[in-house]
Amino acid sequence: MSGDDVLLEVRGLRAGYGAGEVLHGVDLSLDEGGCVAVLGPNGAGKSTLLQVLAGHVRLRGGSVTLAGAEVGACSPEVLARCGLYLLPEGKAVFPTLTVVAEVFAAVARFSATGTAVVLVEQYVHRALAVADAAVVLAGGRVVWSGPSAELDEADLAARYLGGTPVG
Repeated sequence: MSGDDVLLEVRGLRAGYGAGEVLHGVDLSLDEGGCVAVLGPNGAGKSTLLQVLAGHVRLRGGSVTLAGAEVGACSPEVLARCGLYLLPEGKAVFPTLTVVAEVFAAVARFSATGTAVVLVEQYVHRALAVADAAVVLAGGRVVWSGPSAELDEADLAARYLGGTPVG
């Protein structure tokens, strides 16, 4: 997932709330103009990862670099000025409406103009269709990462359920 133009790099990220740790050594990288889908079951650590990246939750270990600069201890305001934003989810009350499609079209446009996107989406197939890379979290750990085209449905289902990958 990492190329010559790495924009965002997360290494050994540990984070949590209170005394509890949610993320246990998460790694991911995102190239300029790339889109990485972060997938996993409820409670896997996806939202915590996004909150750390946006500066709303402090990391306990590891590093976050943006364009080569360490930003893991920066405030949300500083990160926003650096171009790192968190756009929170909307609730998919009416999933057949054409909004969840406009959003995906916008993600594709962002990538085409060089904007990098970390995408957390409950509709896995739609996320994988626009992402060029994927990271699957389970129990706060990365259980799979690589090109989104290489993540097959059976393997993904096994990882979501905590089982052994197929094959």
